[in-house]
Amino acid sequence: MARIRKISRCIKFRAVCNADQNSRGLVRSTKQAGNPKYAPNA
Repeated sequence: MARIRKISRCIKFRAVCNADQNSRGLVRSTKQAGNPKYAPNA
């Protein structure tokens, strides 16, 4: 069930999570920048 929660959180940055689910720093950078440039799968 913990996985489902993680996936729900990743919905906002689904592209980023698809690129690297283990890269929390990448998600934070994308959140601060507000640009989908960090998401190659966008």
